[in-house]
Amino acid sequence: MKKNGDLTPCLAVFTCRGRDRILSEGGSQAWRISSKHVATMDYIVCVQNRNLDWGNASHPHGTAFLIGRISAVQTLPPNSKGIIRKIIKISEYCDLDVPNVWPGDRNPIAYMTLADFGIRLADLEFRLLPVLSEQEAGNESRLEILETPDDTDQDEDAPNDDVLPLTIDQAKRGLASGLGVSIGSIEIVIRA
Repeated sequence: MKKNGDLTPCLAVFTCRGRDRILSEGGSQAWRISSKHVATMDYIVCVQNRNLDWGNASHPHGTAFLIGRISAVQTLPPNSKGIIRKIIKISEYCDLDVPNVWPGDRNPIAYMTLADFGIRLADLEFRLLPVLSEQEAGNESRLEILETPDDTDQDEDAPNDDVLPLTIDQAKRGLASGLGVSIGSIEIVIRA
């Protein structure tokens, strides 16, 4: 493992999905994970898993290939076995090429730091996610189910934790990306 870099906590996932598939889906998905745990993270680092060949893998096995700024966690419809999984949505991303970084854990989800990958945020240039076509956006909207029945520690009266807090800058970038306009044309007014 690398040890130089930012000590910023991150969620690391060992995924069969490749770069283009993650970007087209708007994030990394099909995870059994607590939204509350992800809510403490600002970044997700995707590490390529080539043990299976179904996900359009794009990088060598064990390579960290993408970092994304987490924007939300959404629950997917139950699969054919009734298992509920989540998608970790990202608003922007940066390509990486950090080989041999997965520690070999059986669990494909790890809570790490950017330093574990040798990542320094100051060295990265994030890009907004590509704007989805209308058809892709329509397909994406069916995934936005905000129930979280597998979060057993979630209180029914607690605020919905599927939507993470945003800074004004993050909200502007997300709106600009979704609307296909420049960030400078977004104005946010907050009335308390």
